[in-house]
Amino acid sequence: MKVIDFSLINDPTIKQLSIDEIYIVKNLNNPHIIKYYNCFNIGEKFYLLMEFINNDLKGYITIHQNMKTQIPEHELWQFFYQCMSGLSYIHQNIFLLLVCPYLSQNLLIIKWKYLQI
Repeated sequence: MKVIDFSLINDPTIKQLSIDEIYIVKNLNNPHIIKYYNCFNIGEKFYLLMEFINNDLKGYITIHQNMKTQIPEHELWQFFYQCMSGLSYIHQNIFLLLVCPYLSQNLLIIKWKYLQI
């Protein structure tokens, strides 16, 4: 679940971008993009119900670093392909400038093998 607290956002432009994000995310349908289920608000807080993901790429990298092992090259290529597939879908289907930092924390991994944006 993602929570957007509008009481903490003073800039009306940022508030509008947050509302736009909700409408954009609910219309995306791709296996490499996290699934949106529903949205509701209570007062100034908006709650986005989204697919549960148990880890992100940063956590996956950290585990390998702690174990002093390398991520197998075929997995890296698989993650790269899945990320590019999701980004390609977004760019083909969304006619807005989508501002999302492509950080390792925003690249989510399901069961250590399947990446989603």
